[in-house]
Amino acid sequence: MRITGYIGPASIAVCSLLLAACGGDSNNGGSSSSAAAQITISTESSTGGTLTPSELIIDAQSEATLAVTSHAGYQLASISGCDGELNGSDYVISSVNDDCMVTADFEITPPTLTLTANPGRQVTLQWSSTGAAIDEYRVQRLAPEPGTFDTIATLPATTHEYTFTASIEKTTSGVYKVQACINDTCTDSNTAELIDQAAGFIETFAVPASDDANHSEIIFSQNGRAAYIVNPEGDCHGCYGIDVYNKTDDQWTKTDRLILPVSERLIESGTTTPTVTTSESGDVLVVAAEQHSVQLPDQIEQSRRAGVIYLYKKTNSQWSEPQIIVSQWPGELRRFGGSVALSADGKTLVAGSSYGGPGAWLDITPQPPWSYWFSTEKLELWSNKTGEWQFDQAIDIDTGEYFGADAKLSDDGNVLVARSSDELGSHRDATGSIHIFARADNIWTRQNSFSTQLDESITNPNSTYGANSHLSGDGETLYVESTNFLQNDPDLIESIDTFTKTDGEWQLLSSDIIETNSLPPARTVTVDGQFYQAQVAETCPADKVISISTSSDSHYIELREWVEGQWHHQICFQAEGYAQHIQALEDGTMVLVLNQKSENFLFLLF
Repeated sequence: MRITGYIGPASIAVCSLLLAACGGDSNNGGSSSSAAAQITISTESSTGGTLTPSELIIDAQSEATLAVTSHAGYQLASISGCDGELNGSDYVISSVNDDCMVTADFEITPPTLTLTANPGRQVTLQWSSTGAAIDEYRVQRLAPEPGTFDTIATLPATTHEYTFTASIEKTTSGVYKVQACINDTCTDSNTAELIDQAAGFIETFAVPASDDANHSEIIFSQNGRAAYIVNPEGDCHGCYGIDVYNKTDDQWTKTDRLILPVSERLIESGTTTPTVTTSESGDVLVVAAEQHSVQLPDQIEQSRRAGVIYLYKKTNSQWSEPQIIVSQWPGELRRFGGSVALSADGKTLVAGSSYGGPGAWLDITPQPPWSYWFSTEKLELWSNKTGEWQFDQAIDIDTGEYFGADAKLSDDGNVLVARSSDELGSHRDATGSIHIFARADNIWTRQNSFSTQLDESITNPNSTYGANSHLSGDGETLYVESTNFLQNDPDLIESIDTFTKTDGEWQLLSSDIIETNSLPPARTVTVDGQFYQAQVAETCPADKVISISTSSDSHYIELREWVEGQWHHQICFQAEGYAQHIQALEDGTMVLVLNQKSENFLFLLF
């Protein structure tokens, strides 16, 4: 049945109330639930980047996305909060029920560091620009304390390279990094280790060696541009020449062979290899041809020839004829030239004698008294101020001892060290003494004399004190060995005494007993007083080996430094041959000469 009729206002009002009570919408005629809860996502960013938007209001349990933007020269270091995850350059929050914060930390883009090693222990560190407006770069090296680094240089933001000379110790243990810093907030580059590039430090060249190479004298100029090797001259017994090598445009070539004058060749009986030394530049060359003579001192002319020194000078790349000097005491059979030393400028020469043991070691008849074969009592001082060498003076110690062997001279020519033997007429118990002189206003004064610190109860009759002494180039440090005269005595007690000059006074810093017969022939002291030795070693730490050769004949050559009374390992070379000579140059470069079975000399400069 269809109902029709009039519906009044009262009826309409009742219906509206009923709809409201049932949740109906009197305006749109539909139905809905209550409004969803909303939450706030806030953000916080460090210098170097932003999060966008900085604040976000979303419904609970909804997904949200924040854009991560790094400024130039920066990168995102970390981001966290609201249980989100980084997806590319967006931080995505899948669902969140409560207000929360997203925190982003930005850092300076780390520089990319590369390390290059070049001969002479030259290290170049290069790094990329960060692109940020940084304040400075800090070059750092791994410190002895594990995990810590020391800053060795602070450089402006425009600099992206640093070159330095690595110490011997750091050639295999140095680890470096670079920091880019703004207001002491820094970011680290990758690390770079020297051992990975250490072979680049080594400059090598080889030259032929004679059959008698074991006795060849070798010396380098202190500037590292010239090398001199004394070799026999053909089949002539007692005849020698000097091979001269020069470095030009980083290449070593043989440039000359200087032949000692025929009239002054060594006397055939009991000849010894000439001693050679040179000036800092290599332009002044001293060749001291110590000579044994069968003649007794009453035969003056022959005695006068008991030693001769050849003085060469190079001008405009040409060697002059040598000036020849002999002892000013010709009647004493001095073995003049057995000990020589030259100042760095090539203008001061010290000439003494050698101390080679008794005449009985030589095939000489009749046997002269042993004392004839030892040093005499003087050192001769010569100078070159006008282009010619002139005798200046002689110095002695006024004790009657044999004096003048094993002379050493500081680079400036103002500190002189020489040895005397205690016993006259015998090498037995001739432990000897070291004497130190200083020059002021061209006057030489003896400052100190030292003898072995070893107790007499443990010294060996074959010990000689000071036969191996090493004076630093600056004349401030002296190492004196008490070592075996015969070099083959297993019962020998050896020692090294260290002396330093403080406020003009020489003092014994330490006296240390070392291994029996432990001293190899290759030793050197640097300009500032570091003492090194090189010798064959059975083993070496794998992370400290620089490989020169991997042939079946190769072995380890160990370089050790004398520190606080002990030899400390520094580096090893894997190479063929044994260490015949080592020399520290003025710039800290080391020269190690390996004798390769008398076939070649291999020179390593590092």
